[in-house]
Amino acid sequence: MCFFLWFKIKLMGNFLNILWVILAFIVFLLLLFISAPYGKFTSYKWGPTIPAKFGWFFMETPSSLLFLFYFFTGKHKTGIVEVFFLLIWEFHYVYRAFIYPFRMRGSDRAMPITIVLMALFFNFMNCYFNARYLFWLSPGYSVSWVVNPKFLIGVVLFFVGSYINRQSDMILQNLRQPDDKGYYIPYGQCVHGLLQVLHLQFGLLQTWLLEQCLIINGTSASFQTIQNKGTF
Repeated sequence: MCFFLWFKIKLMGNFLNILWVILAFIVFLLLLFISAPYGKFTSYKWGPTIPAKFGWFFMETPSSLLFLFYFFTGKHKTGIVEVFFLLIWEFHYVYRAFIYPFRMRGSDRAMPITIVLMALFFNFMNCYFNARYLFWLSPGYSVSWVVNPKFLIGVVLFFVGSYINRQSDMILQNLRQPDDKGYYIPYGQCVHGLLQVLHLQFGLLQTWLLEQCLIINGTSASFQTIQNKGTF
């Protein structure tokens, strides 16, 4: 019975993986012709809006909380490697959800709820793909994985990316005065989005996981088209 349940979950996961690749391709094509209502392209034509800082909070919070849920309900929650994956994930998403939004200046700028909902969908799937395998379906990671070159390179990429990411946040924050709602473009404007891809490369190398390839595929497609339009 357990085998058939495992096989059913595995089959559903593979089907979702294929759908995710198809969706990434569709999004890539759409963003060539449609300006996402984000940043300087924020538009009230996309429906009701909320303050941007609350938008960031609502769309990033599930990534932190759901990963914890999958960890504590999974079968791999005592291994050193799995605990490290949990800590490194939370290091990133606790910052994105609970710290970064409330340090934003001009954060009463509007964000369409549609953007928040789309980001929520992505973050739910991102968390599901990764946590489902790491804590439910994988055979587990042995302690020897921590000396694997893939893992070590991934760790270096993550911490380099985290440092540059937070430096970029500070640059963006300092472009505005506390009550300033203006839009400014710093030099090296695509670094912020590029670092999201760098963080995902870390995940791919550390876990050597197909689902990370799929998330990178979707993120890279969106980032490439958005940054070409100068949204960041």
